[in-house]
Amino acid sequence: MNENQQSARPPTADTLIDLAQAGHLSPAALHRALGLVGVIPSAAQWQQFVWRLLLFLGAGLTVVGIFFFFAWNWADMSRIAKLGTVEVLIVVTAVIAWWQWDSLVGRVSLTAASLLVGALLAIYGQQYQIQADSWTLFALWAAFIAGWVVIGRFPPLWFIWQILLNVAVVLYWQQAVRGSEDILLALLFGLNLAAMLLWEWAHGRYADVRHRWWLRVSAAGALTAVFIPTMQWIIDLFDFSLFAETPLLALGVVAYVVTLFAILFIYKRNRRDLPLVTIALLFAIVTGATIVGRVTSEIDTIVMMCLTGVAVAGMGVAAVRFLQNAEAQ
Repeated sequence: MNENQQSARPPTADTLIDLAQAGHLSPAALHRALGLVGVIPSAAQWQQFVWRLLLFLGAGLTVVGIFFFFAWNWADMSRIAKLGTVEVLIVVTAVIAWWQWDSLVGRVSLTAASLLVGALLAIYGQQYQIQADSWTLFALWAAFIAGWVVIGRFPPLWFIWQILLNVAVVLYWQQAVRGSEDILLALLFGLNLAAMLLWEWAHGRYADVRHRWWLRVSAAGALTAVFIPTMQWIIDLFDFSLFAETPLLALGVVAYVVTLFAILFIYKRNRRDLPLVTIALLFAIVTGATIVGRVTSEIDTIVMMCLTGVAVAGMGVAAVRFLQNAEAQ
């Protein structure tokens, strides 16, 4: 990078603070410069933040209040009153969403309507005593709101739908299939990895897909699904014979290592997402600490505690250096 390219780069908060400490910027000028680079929010940004916060809190508390209303008055309400009240609320929130479709109010109303669909299914199941496993509630809930999720283009609604799918898969596997836990973890890994890939595909194509928190949560979910079998293998002191008995365990360990390094490489250099890199580093630190603790536990408990603490401190320093290098690049 030549001198002209360096001078063309926008100043960072650290650069401005260094200039102020060197006496080149007054406190007032530093405050103004930090506001221009976006470190200190403006009055308009604070107003927008407070408005959105109150909107989300109001919608969330309203939905929760509706749930508690039915819980408190359950015995005093007739079957028609229970079902009819929820259906009217769904229609009202759906109409508000249609009326304010291009605004945040419309998207939040659509999310509230999607949550109320779950309440309607739960009330229906209780009133008519449907003899079905609980996984069907979450599966039908996700199926019924799938259309709203697609046309809504609202990341919080996508996140709620993703949670419903994860819960439905877990409950279905535990209640209906009763199969191997390794297969369940593989399904959860694939589901959350698919959510990551979906976000990457939609990012840049749709203006609504610009916030990266959903990507980070999906990545954490995918890593957790393969982190569990990896920890099992480490606790068993790297018993490779388990791979022959349970091939999915080997695939889980390989998937964890590959996914971890892929996130560290891709989102450090190409995609530039340091919070996601930080999540991956936290998983790496926990994994390294588990390895050190498990190996040294065969020696002595005091030795294990001391060496594990030293290892965590060393890996923490290395992670900070890694993040500083990524920020400098």
